[in-house]
Amino acid sequence: MAMKERIYAYDFAIVEMNLYLDTHPEDKDALCLFHQYQEKREQLIEAYEAQFGPYISNVNDVQGDKFTWICDPWPWEYSKEV
Repeated sequence: MAMKERIYAYDFAIVEMNLYLDTHPEDKDALCLFHQYQEKREQLIEAYEAQFGPYISNVNDVQGDKFTWICDPWPWEYSKEV
């Protein structure tokens, strides 16, 4: 499975776990699994960025009172140094 597809799979699992935890907030095993998925996703993104450059995602695009995807630099403004 390609690296981006693995990240997408964790994105999906995180959303599903979040929905489950909305209705089962006391399920400590599910919360632990949720955190494991988040950690694994972060590791995959770090590996992706080391190999390919910035990873652009619509997950967690809100910081404070604005969407971060509208902030500079734009994806085409990045340059990868060789």
